[in-house]
Amino acid sequence: RATLQQYLNPSSNNHTTNHDGQWYGITLDGRMLKTPLGTTLSVPSIPLALSIASEWDDVHQSIKPAQMPLMTITCTTIDQFAIPAVRDHTIEELLRYLRNDTTCYWADATEDRVLYRKQVKCWDGLHKWASQ
Repeated sequence: RATLQQYLNPSSNNHTTNHDGQWYGITLDGRMLKTPLGTTLSVPSIPLALSIASEWDDVHQSIKPAQMPLMTITCTTIDQFAIPAVRDHTIEELLRYLRNDTTCYWADATEDRVLYRKQVKCWDGLHKWASQ
């Protein structure tokens, strides 16, 4: 049975910590799960950790990655971002699309106040974070 382990600022990761500094690992048979490249699997949210643990709990005879989508994408992300060249390339590619991102196009507050208020409510935090 998969269980959660909570810890602060794991030294084995170079992830930015979440708002409360908590990270969550998943243990299986008392051992922390690792990615295919051997990095300790840790995530910054309880819902994601619980979902990954649930995927492991659903394994009965053989491990089938196609039936564990959250585990697969989390491991891929951690492993890919552990390689500096891959991380830098991915960030560059994502930034190329930023100017076309929907969140860069604000409604005119004088034409559609309701939409503008919704955009401010949903996008303001994202814009503040991205400008840091």
